[in-house]
Amino acid sequence: MTRSKAIARKVLFFCRPSIPVHFNEPVHYAVKFRSAIPRYLIGCLPAWFARPFMTVRVSERIVEIPFVFSNLRVPKGSVVVDVGCVESRLSLELANLGYKVLAVDIRPYEFCHPNLKVIRGDFVQSPIDDRSVDAVVAVSTLEHLGLPCYSMQGSPGSDLSAMEKIRRILRPGGQLILTVPYGQEGQTEWFRVYGHGALQRLLEGFAVDKLEFYERIGLDAWKEIREENARGISSDGETNCVALVSAFVAKRQNG
Repeated sequence: MTRSKAIARKVLFFCRPSIPVHFNEPVHYAVKFRSAIPRYLIGCLPAWFARPFMTVRVSERIVEIPFVFSNLRVPKGSVVVDVGCVESRLSLELANLGYKVLAVDIRPYEFCHPNLKVIRGDFVQSPIDDRSVDAVVAVSTLEHLGLPCYSMQGSPGSDLSAMEKIRRILRPGGQLILTVPYGQEGQTEWFRVYGHGALQRLLEGFAVDKLEFYERIGLDAWKEIREENARGISSDGETNCVALVSAFVAKRQNG
């Protein structure tokens, strides 16, 4: 991505229409054009007029969210932290299912539930006590942490700092459910892509219980693939492959 395009995307991101935060649905309409300016202008049009310029897209949430509900193994009433809750219904859904949810994001979360507590701010600096949490869910979040396009304070190692925080706040034997872009390792203005080695570094201190990989097929489908096939997939500009992880903190952990 050229410097001028990167600057344009940042400007358009912060100058987008001031509307309430929306849910990032797994199946949604998206502008057909890849260029930032047409995408922004069409996004400002009334829905009926913009429809000819839109196409149906299926994001990685179509496999990530079912993975969470299929693999979350802590009992109802457990304390679950959702890292990066905005634009997702996951915190609300978990709260409605009976989990005690701590939803963390740098942006305001406009919804509430008796089982839901919102913590606004940097996750790494959040006031969550060590060994106080039964499970942590981080769906398509770590790859964004510390990147300047989100006006975040951070560094290239912000994702590793977040993982260190997760290890600290989880009780011994606590569960982590993590999803990240996977394939040819790299970084765009908006997200990181994790290769085999980078993913292993994220998961240091965890015993992996389940690891799955899914590849985007066209605009409207995802399919499970083997890791050796996932490693060669490029996600330059948008996520084309994801790793879905369920892991547990070793019960013998002391630090």
